[in-house]
Amino acid sequence: MFVRKLCWSLLSVFVLSLAFGSLASGCLGRELKQLNPCLVSSVNVGITVDKIDKVDLLFMVDNSSSMQEEQIALSQQFKNIITVLTTGKRAGKPDFTPATDLHLAVVSSDLGTAWAGVTGCTPAGDDGVMQNQGRGAGCMPSYPRFLSYDAKSSVPEQTANDFACVAMLGTGGCGFEQQLESSLKALWPAADGRAKFLGDGQGGMVLAHGDNDNGGFLRTDPIAGLSLLAIVLVTDEEDCSVLDPVVLVDPRELNPDVPLEARLAQQGLNTRCALNPDLLFETSRYVTGFKSRRGRPDLVIFAAIVGVPPETVDAAALARTDFQSEPSRELFYKGILDHSLMESTVDDQGTPSDPHDDKIRPSCLGDASLAYPPRRIVEVARVR
Repeated sequence: MFVRKLCWSLLSVFVLSLAFGSLASGCLGRELKQLNPCLVSSVNVGITVDKIDKVDLLFMVDNSSSMQEEQIALSQQFKNIITVLTTGKRAGKPDFTPATDLHLAVVSSDLGTAWAGVTGCTPAGDDGVMQNQGRGAGCMPSYPRFLSYDAKSSVPEQTANDFACVAMLGTGGCGFEQQLESSLKALWPAADGRAKFLGDGQGGMVLAHGDNDNGGFLRTDPIAGLSLLAIVLVTDEEDCSVLDPVVLVDPRELNPDVPLEARLAQQGLNTRCALNPDLLFETSRYVTGFKSRRGRPDLVIFAAIVGVPPETVDAAALARTDFQSEPSRELFYKGILDHSLMESTVDDQGTPSDPHDDKIRPSCLGDASLAYPPRRIVEVARVR
């Protein structure tokens, strides 16, 4: 059985959702509703599934300190997402054929900082391993690396509650989020050497986890049938998937006689990832990597809940966009990336002569929260 139709709509002020390639007989529905504050106070996801036997759904949840309010708000929405998927009901009424076979997993944004030695971060972080610690009232201490739902034997409400327990990762993760790299490392098989992963300088962290710690999550049996892979990023920060950890080294430890290090020493740590894209993995790595995990681009969905300027995804922006038309679709994404608030502009937070208190200007500012320009994540989302 293959994907016949999948309509996905994410409702929030800052949601982008796009399939890599067109789904067979498929559609991609979008509804975005402006919310305040700009980060998640309510997220409602409706997914229409028709004749899909297997769906492997991976959430990447930012677990840095800025995400506390968002994680609390998302916990109930995770329950809603899974309940809608497994029951086919919206607002308590039957609306579509429910998914019958799900794998559900969550990874964090924390991949550590390798040998850079950043305070508050470990070399490996969570390393792309699917998280299974339960948090919250009524949760077990731990769960499997991924949850399985089978319509013949599983209870939808229990699956939804279990996933909400696992998805509440807390906010103790490294402040240099590697959302894209963490997702890829979670899915990529260690036995496949085409993708190289940054080590910790001591021989660790070089292997991915798709066929060991996270093995079994992604269904790959061509006889039993491939699954649809859906990757959803939830974050208020730009991706900082590090190619060279020198970008994160404390300025006091940099060598002023080395041109690159002298340049970095004049930049605040909070601005370096945005200002030095040459020290991060190219975004094409993730487009190619995610697509290759299925072999068929119509079986891969990439979605992101991120902080784009609200007016770039409001009702008017959506109404004038035909997402089945490549020129119209490209114009939509160009409008996001060309917006002035999506530029990586340094915002001096203190002493003008001291770059170390600088930050990047927010792209989305609400009454009680803010988000920063997710240029790299948008660049991945825009590619068919």
